[in-house]
Amino acid sequence: MSQKQAKIVSIVLYTALTFSTFGLLMDNQDSIMLLSTLCFGFILIHYIRYSLLRFSYISFKNLTLVAIQWALAFFIQSIDGTFLPQIFFFVLLSEAAFSSKRTFSIPFSLICYFGFVAGVTIHYQFPPFYEISFVIPRSLEYGLFWGFSYISRTALLQRNELKQSYEKLKESAIKLEENALVEERMRLSREMHDTIGHTLVTASVGLEKSKQLFQYHHHDDAFKQLDHVHNHIKISLDDVRRAIHTLHVRKSFIDFEQSLQNLIKETKKNAGVHIDVHIDPMPHLTPEQERTIYRALQEGITNGIRHGQSTIFNFQLTIDSDTITFRLEDNGTCPEKIQFGFGLTAMADRVASINGRMTVKQTENKHALLLLTLPLLTEE
Repeated sequence: MSQKQAKIVSIVLYTALTFSTFGLLMDNQDSIMLLSTLCFGFILIHYIRYSLLRFSYISFKNLTLVAIQWALAFFIQSIDGTFLPQIFFFVLLSEAAFSSKRTFSIPFSLICYFGFVAGVTIHYQFPPFYEISFVIPRSLEYGLFWGFSYISRTALLQRNELKQSYEKLKESAIKLEENALVEERMRLSREMHDTIGHTLVTASVGLEKSKQLFQYHHHDDAFKQLDHVHNHIKISLDDVRRAIHTLHVRKSFIDFEQSLQNLIKETKKNAGVHIDVHIDPMPHLTPEQERTIYRALQEGITNGIRHGQSTIFNFQLTIDSDTITFRLEDNGTCPEKIQFGFGLTAMADRVASINGRMTVKQTENKHALLLLTLPLLTEE
């Protein structure tokens, strides 16, 4: 629960207790001092443990204070036999349902109900049951208060779990991107090492052969051998220059399609979702296009999981003439009118910066569809 939500709950809680107290005092002038002590004692204990010290609900200290509050609520009910004292019981059982497991909250709710029944019985001095039979339908109120609080607890836990999954997925995606870039550059570095090593070895052998040819006065053959060595070194140097250019100038993915596949693979593994994929063979796109497509896939899947509770995605990246089409559809829920947050706004700006178009809309099945169309620009 956020601080703002906790503050609203506290205001509603203490307002209900205050109005209930004043209502009880107005209806019981003969017992005003005793009721004042009991009611304000209940509110004071609740403030100390709930708002001031914030004990863990299942801790011994907290449960001891809850037991004292229950006793105060019981005495208030035995003095006033109306529905107002139930507010004190409702406060206790709602907190129990929201803050503890069912194994505790259900028995405690029954204890609160039986406390109400016992208080009414004492107030009316143990009358025949038909005179206090109104306590039976009152049990529904206790069930409703417990149910509403328990549902709120379940929704909060699910939201927290979803938030944790989202953070984990986001962290994993960032780490995956970094690892992909590092691994690809390491692979290219190894290829440079192998190229240079192979060139030096073959050049050394060729020069040694040329040396021997000169020694035996086969000058023409020796010069031909030197030309072969020179051409081989020249080709290898061109390969090394291209590799260095890729490492230091190209600020994107060396193997773009594999990076997309790795992102999808890690997402399926970490989030437990199913992703159908179709990717057309891609030419060498510009770094800006590659980053835009990668980030769009990352943000689209993340939003589907976080906001739409999606479990299945269909991703297509196709090329038609001079246009790249990015299509991501999920099976989650999607509102008819979509509000852009920071992530979608940043994505739209990134797409617009490379003269593309982005559409996010609800499909006929009320699922979410992210559609990007980008001009096909290849890296020279």
